[in-house]
Amino acid sequence: MSELIGTPTPGQPIYRVGEWSVWKVEERCIDSFAPAFLFPAWDEATAPPRTAWADASTTADEGRCLRLSIHSWVLHRPGQTVILDTGIGNGRERPGKAIFHQLATPYLSRLLASGVQPDQVDLVINTHLHTDHVGWNTHWLDGRWQPLFTRACYRFPAPELAHIRQHTGHLAAVWRDSVEPVVQAGLHQPIAFEPTVITPGLTMVPTPGHTAGHMSLWLSSEGQHALFSGDVMHHPLQVLAPGLSSVFCDDPARASATRRAVLAELSERQALYFSSHFPGSSVGRVQAVGEAWRWVPA
Repeated sequence: MSELIGTPTPGQPIYRVGEWSVWKVEERCIDSFAPAFLFPAWDEATAPPRTAWADASTTADEGRCLRLSIHSWVLHRPGQTVILDTGIGNGRERPGKAIFHQLATPYLSRLLASGVQPDQVDLVINTHLHTDHVGWNTHWLDGRWQPLFTRACYRFPAPELAHIRQHTGHLAAVWRDSVEPVVQAGLHQPIAFEPTVITPGLTMVPTPGHTAGHMSLWLSSEGQHALFSGDVMHHPLQVLAPGLSSVFCDDPARASATRRAVLAELSERQALYFSSHFPGSSVGRVQAVGEAWRWVPA
């Protein structure tokens, strides 16, 4: 196992959870999602009041669109470096999906600037295998897609791996350029769809709904807790209105039930929440307000 060379970019927030340090490596922000598009059940008449959620970090276009972030989380403790979800990736063929198609973002330079060399990473975890969570699993080298993190063990939820292997639709391209090269290199290890200790202090748990095999990561260290829950939530609005499931969710009803369970556990355990798509710091806490919840950004 390796030590980091350097430190995260000056001015970048570093969060401490017990012995772990955690920071974000952002790929890009997207400002183009109208609430009614992102949330098919959106009803302006019954939606949370804009004063409760509309601010400069969560909205764009004078509040008419929602702002989402796409990023990775780096988790580090002495002797171990972990990356959770790896964004979209550059140069991917995603026809019909302009926000993912043939990108050229500075993600890799930002990762390097934060003190992380790809060959220092010990573990890569994908919460699920959608295109915006697996892209930097690989990079284009010597005329083909190859694993970027050459020393790492890549962990994929087993149902996600089984599903993407046989998918003939849009996920077929994701399989070919972002997952299959890792499998062919023998660097992957599936995660059983049950509570699974990945390494001491890190436990993957099933959180289905967004996809059938979606999983989340609990970090527990020295009496402190944090949750990284992938696409259980896309925007802080869903803390206020957990019945809202995104247009990208395979099973909206199940996603909503999972979200309510996650919110209750976050509040009960007073855990930090590291989101996959919330804008701003992307980190905060969930507080119970009667039988509802509110979002308190870090």
